[in-house]
Amino acid sequence: MVSKVFRRPATFTLRKRSIACVEDDILRGDRNGALADYNRVLALNPKEPVGYNNRGRVREVTGDLNGAMADYNRAIALNPRYGLVYRNRGNLKQRRGDTNGAIADFNQALKLGVSTAPPAP
Repeated sequence: MVSKVFRRPATFTLRKRSIACVEDDILRGDRNGALADYNRVLALNPKEPVGYNNRGRVREVTGDLNGAMADYNRAIALNPRYGLVYRNRGNLKQRRGDTNGAIADFNQALKLGVSTAPPAP
């Protein structure tokens, strides 16, 4: 009997390559390149909550706060148990002056096991 070799779909490989490109772009300070790469990731898989969360972070640091909020909301809609996105959205809400909304998101992040403390430098 010949065993079947597990083959990942092409979209998985392209997504992994695109995420690697984004990380390279961010390290080089190329935020527009990172945004373009995340757009490609999401074109491959529009139901990828990690892609929306990460694109939201790029949008946030480039000043597109409305786009960032839309991406965070989409990530949560796709996976309500994705704790990191609640922390990111909470940070954005706090930045925009929505203290009650930020507290609600931070509490949800904590319930899902994600620290609301900023990452260590």
